[in-house]
Amino acid sequence: MAEENKKLEGLAVGGHGGMALIVGPEPNQIQKRVNRDAEIIFYESLAGRNLGDDLQFYPEYFGTVDLEWGKYFIMENLTHGYEEPSMMDIKMGKTTAGPDAKPEKLEAMKAKDTSTTSDAIGQRLTGYKAYQVNGPAKKLGKDVTKKLTVDNYKENVLGFFHNGETLRLDLVEYFLGELLKVQEYFHRQTLMSFYSSSLLFVYDGANPEPHGRLKIIDFAHVFDLEDGAHDDNYIFGIDNLVTYFQEFLSENQ
Repeated sequence: MAEENKKLEGLAVGGHGGMALIVGPEPNQIQKRVNRDAEIIFYESLAGRNLGDDLQFYPEYFGTVDLEWGKYFIMENLTHGYEEPSMMDIKMGKTTAGPDAKPEKLEAMKAKDTSTTSDAIGQRLTGYKAYQVNGPAKKLGKDVTKKLTVDNYKENVLGFFHNGETLRLDLVEYFLGELLKVQEYFHRQTLMSFYSSSLLFVYDGANPEPHGRLKIIDFAHVFDLEDGAHDDNYIFGIDNLVTYFQEFLSENQ
């Protein structure tokens, strides 16, 4: 298992790494360490929310397990079956601090939102690993992403789809289609609001065909909506992200 965990650690982006993320009991599963019970409560609440086809936007959940390193929940491995998995994490929302944030934490998160791109465009790139044809994967970490501005944000997101030889516009177009589905979902759903949650983009760099997986992840700060309200905080970010992907295509074709 140690070798498999090492391989999985190499896939980690957006701060998920080390023993926080390990291989699961089945090849299509991974295990993520439980830092807040709220994330387990969220997953276990999905069955009672009658989401139907909207469950497609979330990784599949398989329960919890106690290991020597702590308590883990078992979830879908979104890289399963991919020869050269590439992954990108974009944290969504103008505000990442939920209503449960304590005053000192709230101030720190507000400062981070305003010093990064979150406040201005409702999203921030936290990291990616992108397959390269003639060399090791390109990795963009927090040492770079925390310094991104609105002016250079788009070009860095677009870099995730460049394999060192060509810009994979076919993947951009595929993920635009997936983003439009997520956008439609958030404009429609009135059940939950998400704070400090991310969109995870995954594709196989060895696959020349348009394909990929896009899921909402990180559910430690999810709250019930009331009186038919919408998650405007998230909608602000997803609307801008859809526009960026549309511009990627119009500006590069």
